[in-house]
Amino acid sequence: MKFQLIHTPPRETAADCIVVGVSPQGIGGHAQTLDEASGGAIKRAFDNKDITGKAGEAQYLYNVEGIKAPRVLLLGTDKPAKRDGWKWRKIMQTACERLNSGGSRNAAFFIDDVAVRGRGLAWMLQTAARVMENSVYAKDAMKTDAKKSKTPLDQARFYAGRNNGKDTADSDGADAQSMAEALARGKAIGEGMT
Repeated sequence: MKFQLIHTPPRETAADCIVVGVSPQGIGGHAQTLDEASGGAIKRAFDNKDITGKAGEAQYLYNVEGIKAPRVLLLGTDKPAKRDGWKWRKIMQTACERLNSGGSRNAAFFIDDVAVRGRGLAWMLQTAARVMENSVYAKDAMKTDAKKSKTPLDQARFYAGRNNGKDTADSDGADAQSMAEALARGKAIGEGMT
């Protein structure tokens, strides 16, 4: 799997799927930006209880007006007070399961506005890359009668726009280089675990 940092705003990003977080407290950050661009599509999904924001939930929206990507995956991120390292892994595993079964070959994650208690953005990216690398492992790949995997996701891009693409630190001290290194570490750990 390939991992990359991007600096394009979510509504302008070309990808098979845009991934944003929502919490039980409502939509904010990147989800709010996309909601405004789409004329309220994300708020309607939230208000209709298509997604409540709890960890482990995910909901696709298709062909959302005002957004370049054909799919938006709303990812439940839980309440900030409950969002610890274990919950973050669960959140990322949910994203992987939905993306791998949803036909997206590449996804752009806009998760830098989601805080994990006691962890910084670099740790979040490393964990995300590790979980994603594990999710595409095909345990029967060496079998002669192996079935084609239903895990089409092969590229994950993560928004690093808080630093506007510069090598300056963002609000939690992560800069573009440390974020790229975190993704590389997560990929290496994930490969080593499979």
